[in-house]
Amino acid sequence: MSARLVAGIAVAVLLVAATSARQSGQAGVSNREVAASVPEEFKALYEGGIRSGSEAETWGGFPYDRIDLERTACFGTCPVYRISLFRGGRAEMRASRHTEKTGDFGGTVGIFDYGKLCYLMKRLEFDRLAPRYTASWTDAPTFVVTAVSGDTTKRVSDYSGIGPIELWAVQQTIDAVAQRIRWTAK
Repeated sequence: MSARLVAGIAVAVLLVAATSARQSGQAGVSNREVAASVPEEFKALYEGGIRSGSEAETWGGFPYDRIDLERTACFGTCPVYRISLFRGGRAEMRASRHTEKTGDFGGTVGIFDYGKLCYLMKRLEFDRLAPRYTASWTDAPTFVVTAVSGDTTKRVSDYSGIGPIELWAVQQTIDAVAQRIRWTAK
């Protein structure tokens, strides 16, 4: 298991644990209790599954049409790639350098992974982040997260990973979701 995947999973576990602790203060919280505090567009993710025939409606309720993560080069062996996740389940990756494999790849992102990523981004107020975070040194990669919703595009550039923890959590979660996708060469 890669360090990036472990970090992404750890972030998700911490966020869920913090939410659960706030919700009840008890040892356990049921899916119904969690669903009660979830915005309407994400409730299906917590109510025991998505009913047959309602997948399109569930996909359509998510706030983002597309979510991208791009990692750029540094003066070392930083991985260089771009991941694009689309409402409806399509996933694309272009891996350029310092990755396990290079080239263009396609796959499918699951409705629960995409939906929970959308929910995380809303909870962490991704849309309110500054458009650019930059360090005072050079030689580091830039991480760019882009979210598209209709005619609105929110792009946040993070040079050297110095952005706020909320941005780091989104970056790590996108990488963790991408790890779960079966990528095939185009």
